[in-house]
Amino acid sequence: MRRNLLIIFAVFVAACSSPSATTLAAGVAGETTSAATAPDPSVVLLQFLNSLRDGDFVAAGDLTDEPQLLLLAAIEAADASLLGGIPDGAATLDPQIRENFWSSFVTAVPGLSGTESFSFSEPEEYLAVADEFQAIMVTLGDGTTIGTWVLRNDPSDGWLIDPIASLGGPFVGSYSDWTSSLTAGQRLLAQQAAGYYRSSWQVLADRQPGDDPGVAVAQSVDDLLRLIDEPG
Repeated sequence: MRRNLLIIFAVFVAACSSPSATTLAAGVAGETTSAATAPDPSVVLLQFLNSLRDGDFVAAGDLTDEPQLLLLAAIEAADASLLGGIPDGAATLDPQIRENFWSSFVTAVPGLSGTESFSFSEPEEYLAVADEFQAIMVTLGDGTTIGTWVLRNDPSDGWLIDPIASLGGPFVGSYSDWTSSLTAGQRLLAQQAAGYYRSSWQVLADRQPGDDPGVAVAQSVDDLLRLIDEPG
C-alpha cells in the first residue's frame, strides 16, 4: 500500500501547483494554538500540518475526520471489512492505518519535513448537503505548493480536515471500480460508507478546475454518486 499511496500523494501535490489566490502568513513549524480558543479553520489546518511535520500522527488524527481514511485504505487493501461502522458513524481508525497513511504522505510531499513557514490562500467556501466547507491552498516560503486542503465544519467537533474533499481525486474512480469486484453484501456496505460522506465527494467535484484532469475527477464523482444511489 505504501508505494501506491506515494504515487497518489504525488498526484495530489502536482494537481495544486498553480495557486491563484493571495497567500497569507499562517505560522511556522512548532507554533501551537488552541483550536478550542481559536476555532478558525486556518488555525486548525496549521496545527494539523505542524503535527504532520513533527511526526505526531495522533495529534493530526484528532484534527481529521479519520473514518474517511478507511474508505481510501479499503481501496488500497481491497478489504471491504475496513468499512464496517462507517454508515452508522461508529467506525474507528486502527492506529497502524493512521501511521501508514500519514507517514507515506509526509514522505511524498516536499516541504513537510522542512522548517519553512506555511502560507495559506484566502479560503474558498462551499456548501454541500447542508455541510459547510472551506478549501485552503498551502504554500511554503519558497513558493512550493503542498496542496489544497479542505476542512468541514462538524457540528460536534468544529473544523476538521476532510480527507475525501482534500485528497480524494486519485481515489474516487478506483472506489467505483473496486465495488464491482465485491459480493452483494460488501457492495452494499461500500455504497453506504461512501454515501455517508456524500457532501465530501460533492465538494471534491465542485472544486475541480475545468481542465481535463479536473473534468475527469468531477465525472468520476458523478459516477460514484450514481453508484451510491443504486438500490441495494
